[in-house]
Amino acid sequence: MRGIQRVVRENYPIGNGEHRIDIEITGAEFVIFLEVKVNAGETKSGQIEQYGKLAKIKADSLGKQHHAVMYLSETPPAAPSKCIPLRWKDVARSIQSVARHREPDALSTRLALLFAAHVSRFH
Repeated sequence: MRGIQRVVRENYPIGNGEHRIDIEITGAEFVIFLEVKVNAGETKSGQIEQYGKLAKIKADSLGKQHHAVMYLSETPPAAPSKCIPLRWKDVARSIQSVARHREPDALSTRLALLFAAHVSRFH
């Protein structure tokens, strides 16, 4: 994801005090909403589908070409369009992949690998 311009946590994407997004990532040409669940499923029926609509509204309002919702959970959502399901093992593998190219004894690398080992057990 090149061209990231802004990352915000626990944000109300259209400023109306409804539908708090866990993480919002805005780039040069995209808006991504990341919903994170640990040992939980969708908070309410249709939550991820609603987030997809909000991501489109936000992308359109900012003049961004692309939008998506990433859903990080061991429980897959009802698969609406523009939803990318992720599992905690995916996060762990990504961290491990990046860490291979970093200084192995650096504190940041060791902490990242410990976090990867921890979240890989979230299933």
